[in-house]
Amino acid sequence: MATLLFAALGWPTLATAEDLKSIAQAHSTPSSVDTNRSMLEFLSESLEAANQIEDRVARSTVLSEIASQYAKIGQTERAIQVLSQALETANTIPEPSEQAPVLMALATRYAELGQADSATRVLEQALTVINRIEEMTTRVNLLSTIALKYASLGRSDTAAEILSRTLTEVALQAAPTDPDRANQNLAQASEVAQLIGNLPTRVSVLSEIATAYTQTGQADLGAQLLDQAIASIDASGAVAAAENKPTAPVTQPVTQAAAQRPFLEPIPLRGRVGLSGNLNTEATTTSLIGLSANVLRQWSRERVEARFNVANDFDSNRRPYNEQFLGDFSSQYRYYVSQYSYTYVRLEALRDIRNSIKLRASLFPGFGWNLWRRSEFQSLDLEGGFGVQYENSGPKLSDTRTRFNPTVLQVAVIYRSLLFEDVRFTQRFEANTPFNQFEDYNLASTTAFSIPFGEQWSLTNAVIFKFDGTPPNNTPNLNVNFRVGVEYSF
Repeated sequence: MATLLFAALGWPTLATAEDLKSIAQAHSTPSSVDTNRSMLEFLSESLEAANQIEDRVARSTVLSEIASQYAKIGQTERAIQVLSQALETANTIPEPSEQAPVLMALATRYAELGQADSATRVLEQALTVINRIEEMTTRVNLLSTIALKYASLGRSDTAAEILSRTLTEVALQAAPTDPDRANQNLAQASEVAQLIGNLPTRVSVLSEIATAYTQTGQADLGAQLLDQAIASIDASGAVAAAENKPTAPVTQPVTQAAAQRPFLEPIPLRGRVGLSGNLNTEATTTSLIGLSANVLRQWSRERVEARFNVANDFDSNRRPYNEQFLGDFSSQYRYYVSQYSYTYVRLEALRDIRNSIKLRASLFPGFGWNLWRRSEFQSLDLEGGFGVQYENSGPKLSDTRTRFNPTVLQVAVIYRSLLFEDVRFTQRFEANTPFNQFEDYNLASTTAFSIPFGEQWSLTNAVIFKFDGTPPNNTPNLNVNFRVGVEYSF
């Protein structure tokens, strides 16, 4: 459909993103539009066709060009809307080396529209993506480019910080085979670092360069650079004292400077709702329909996610409890202390009348490590925490068993991947072990696939294993749930 419409508009068969960009620029002008059609009509048709492009890099690039043309004819609000669509598409590009240039280009578009805050926010996203690129040449080239982008927005301190740290990284890479070049790069890095106006950031960068000098066998130069950093602090204190102003806090420059850096790609509030059919290992179950919801919000250093599932387990032959309610809720807050580590607090609650669990609730603070991350949908995390767990169980309201475990160890492994570019795969394994009653341990494994069949719809499949060391009311230790459903994203 998109190919046909582009052909009707005079655009040739779509190829690369650069082809698309030149095509959009050449044809999105009034002179190339049929006289019977207004520019707005032309752009509307172009937008419809662009949204059907399968390649995400190409789609985002063309949407950006269309937004630019809307701005040229005075349709600024519409341009911002289309640019938001381009950004949403860019956020789904899985390969960091492809995603980062698109994000930087979108930041430039936002700046051209006078949206300085949005431009800065998108650049922060791009910087986070670039830092995940493993191939050094590509990463260095993109870091140099984004430094220029920051400078064009008036963020000279950030530009100098990025450029200085990039030169330091290049120097460390070159040191084993080309020490002269490494020293030259470190000298350039220190010169650029002196341009940083923010004192804590400047001291932090100079300290990193001094460490790099030491690592390359130039301890004397490293010491000289540290002396410069100390002199900067002393000079700042002297000026502050003369002007009766408080001295800038620099007691922990590295920590403070790191706190200014984004570790995640900001994600606006979004969610999913789904409807599913379930098949369980219990032979008495004849009908089990479930409803699920998931919400997510992510900032440059924080992430909040909540999930809720409810289901009705109906069996007309089961008396007197032919309807049994199942519900589970979990939420997690993460705060990233570095790009690859975070603290978290996790809250879980479960009600499963079918398995005689009236309420099982737990609260776990802990620490997590990101062992590998390529994109939002491609990562491997390891988490460990200590918390408390409460359980009230039994076959009847009058026949209950209450357990409270004040020291429970929780370990979890979460793996996410993309199969065939679009199919999202998630594997989570979790183990909870009370220290005071080891036999009360429980294990859970969830394997899930999400297969898109539209812009916002997907088919979901999941297999869930749950194993209780001491299940209530002589219910089976192992429970297996097969789940198939549809999901809508918003």
